[in-house]
Amino acid sequence: MASSLNRILQGRHMSYKLIEVLKSPSIFKATAVPPKSPQVPSDNKHVVIKDLALEWELRAHQLPAIKPSPYIRQTLDVIEKREDEDWGPSPPSITKRIVLEWMDTDLWLARPFDKSFSNPRLPQIVARSILEALVVFQEMQGVHTDVNPNNIFISDLSDLDVFLPTVKLGDLDNAWCLAKIFRLVGPIDTPGNPEYKDDFELAAGLETSGYLDPSTGEPKPYVSVGPLPEELQTLPRDICSDSCVDFIEHLLVIDPAKRPTAKVALQHPFLQSTTG
Repeated sequence: MASSLNRILQGRHMSYKLIEVLKSPSIFKATAVPPKSPQVPSDNKHVVIKDLALEWELRAHQLPAIKPSPYIRQTLDVIEKREDEDWGPSPPSITKRIVLEWMDTDLWLARPFDKSFSNPRLPQIVARSILEALVVFQEMQGVHTDVNPNNIFISDLSDLDVFLPTVKLGDLDNAWCLAKIFRLVGPIDTPGNPEYKDDFELAAGLETSGYLDPSTGEPKPYVSVGPLPEELQTLPRDICSDSCVDFIEHLLVIDPAKRPTAKVALQHPFLQSTTG
């Protein structure tokens, strides 16, 4: 099987050369070659190319409310597999790839690991940008069910003293992590919809059980976090201030009738210093 790197792929508007594997076998860094169409900016030197596993993810990116949002990572192009192409090691079921705008890093990699942020306003800037993205979903009566540090992308961090960084929400798909939610906020009643019964029963089992570490043979829990108030109190205050803790607790309400909407959350005092 030939290596994916240095492979040239033809999109609808432009060709792309794969130069780095970001996540095997499905996500690549690529260089855009001269465009066939002015619809894609010619100065977009680097892009991300991702296997399209679910067609509805592409449809979500193409929604009229999503495309103009400066807070949501945009799809620039679509690549369709030709009959004579081998996209291995991607599975044969992958017949399309989406081309996404390049972002320098994600929030998981940008976090300071027990050190203060280079700019203490960064948590507020990130929170405001993501809530602005969620307002778009709210106005469409939709949700993004996988907001996590791996799906929050940041560019221009090096210019933080001069410009605000660009922060965007990506990966318009979904994920379940019920067991960790149970541990953080306590038990949740199983919804009336029987389709979710197995998910909740599995999560309840995972939350209270563990496994043997294959390297050491020691027992370890599947879910290692503690209740939310305990976890928040462990955060250094130069990383997450008391106002930041209050903001997090303000957001993490299980009951949707009591949980603030994105628009309401944007009015929290923690975010007000990022306006103007």
